[in-house]
Amino acid sequence: YGKQWYQRRVRGLRARHGVREHKPKGVEYCIGQVLLHKRYNYTCVVTGWDERCSEGHEVDALPREQPFYHVLADNESPRYVAQESLVPCRGEVVHAHLGKYFELFDGERFVPNTALRSIYRYLK
Repeated sequence: YGKQWYQRRVRGLRARHGVREHKPKGVEYCIGQVLLHKRYNYTCVVTGWDERCSEGHEVDALPREQPFYHVLADNESPRYVAQESLVPCRGEVVHAHLGKYFELFDGERFVPNTALRSIYRYLK
């Protein structure tokens, strides 16, 4: 990816997520963590979070007053998932867009790239 693409990507992520200086206590999972959806049994990786369901997202009758995660699922789709629907798991996720968010997989988690760290500043 070129420098212009990277700059557009950072602006887009900041516009969508804002800048996060710290992770609130109620947000259990980390950026880059691999998780399993309890009901639909897909593996995914966290690319972002909201402290509660943001407006405009449809959710399956789950309480909106809980953390929700932006994830890339191993079935090649981006998802928005309630915290109560996820559990940690081991393993790697294969997704075409991983390089837009992460530098590498270190064997336990995906390491956020500079663009993602500029949004979630506590990740330094």
